[in-house]
Amino acid sequence: MKIFIGVLFLILLTGCTSIYIREIRPKPDISALNNGVDLGSVVNSPQQLYPKKEHSRQQGGWVLLAVDVNSEGVLNNIKPIDYSPTKNFVPYAVKYAREAKLNKPEEGEVIKNYYFLVVFEIWKHE
Repeated sequence: MKIFIGVLFLILLTGCTSIYIREIRPKPDISALNNGVDLGSVVNSPQQLYPKKEHSRQQGGWVLLAVDVNSEGVLNNIKPIDYSPTKNFVPYAVKYAREAKLNKPEEGEVIKNYYFLVVFEIWKHE
């Protein structure tokens, strides 16, 4: 009987962890990382897709990307640098960055290794 209760407790405990919300680390300071270079917010904001697993748990997060920004404000050479709390957000952040466009840098300038932060938030309707 004790074994049955122990197994039942473990099953219940495992089921509860599937809805566990992970703590999100503080977002990096983009201004400091970019040495004060600021291309502003996204000029054309594509639809941001959300990982299904994280959405069902109402888990927020962020992904830090290093990108090159061409003279038209298009992001390319996209590399994930850091994320929190889970890697599940990374492919969705990369897809968003591929479709996003920033303000144009100074005339003809190309910016290499510009840090770009993609934030995932669950909006709760009241």
